[in-house]
Amino acid sequence: MDWYVSATSAQEKGINMATQTKYDSSWRCWLEFTQKSQINDPYLEDLTPINKARIFCAFMDAYRNGYFSNQNSVKSETAVQAADKVATTITVVGQTQGKMNKDIHSS
Repeated sequence: MDWYVSATSAQEKGINMATQTKYDSSWRCWLEFTQKSQINDPYLEDLTPINKARIFCAFMDAYRNGYFSNQNSVKSETAVQAADKVATTITVVGQTQGKMNKDIHSS
C-alpha cells in the first residue's frame, strides 16, 4: 500500500506545482502588460470598477491575440483563465473580489 500513498502524494504535488506555475505565468504576463500600458499599480487599487473592467478586457485581448506567447492567438477560455488567476492574485493582497466580475465575462 505504500506505493499507492507515494504515487498519490507525487500526483498531488505535481498538480499543485502545475497550478502554481500557471498562476506565476499569468502574473508575470499581467506585470508586463501593466508596465507596457504605463499602469503604475498592478493591483488597480485606485481605479473605478469600470476602469478595472476595461483594463482586464484589454489584458484578455492581448493575451487572446498571443501577445504573451509564441502563437498568433490562444483560446479565449485560456485568456479568461489567465485573467481570473490575476484577479485571484489581486484578491489575495486585499481586494474584495476573486474571479472577474460577471459583467467582464459577458463583454
